[in-house]
Amino acid sequence: MKKAFGILHRWDKNIYNEYIRQHMHTADGTVRECACVSPKGGTCFMEELIRFCQRYQGLLKEAAFVLMGLLILLLLARILRQIKRLNRSFGDIIGNVQAYFDVILRDEEEEEAKQQLVQIHKMEETEESVRDKQELTAEQEKKKAEDEKLFNAVLQEYFS
Repeated sequence: MKKAFGILHRWDKNIYNEYIRQHMHTADGTVRECACVSPKGGTCFMEELIRFCQRYQGLLKEAAFVLMGLLILLLLARILRQIKRLNRSFGDIIGNVQAYFDVILRDEEEEEAKQQLVQIHKMEETEESVRDKQELTAEQEKKKAEDEKLFNAVLQEYFS
């Protein structure tokens, strides 16, 4: 930072010296009065500005540092606000993604529950069909036994 201010200070001195060389020296090398001196006895604005800068150089440097510090603070505040905005946006996006995954998982759980219910119903139906077959076979055996008795009775009557 000091180097930058030193360069600016040297630059100002060079400009001042060039201005003096061009406007204050005559062709024969003698110094003349400033061309921009007002008739009321005032001095040139540039000379006044340079004298002011030279007189209050330390104060102006401190003011420049304070001004740069304030600019940096403003930039940092703006960056912080952008970061907060991004953080809030990311939070919203993450919330939406989480809600989406919750819906998908809930749908999958419901489908799995339905499949389990279907499997349970199929198992119950197979158990019922096995019981029915067993009951039918018992009934069929009774009917077959009755048919045999009837057949035997018919044969005995016929052959007797």
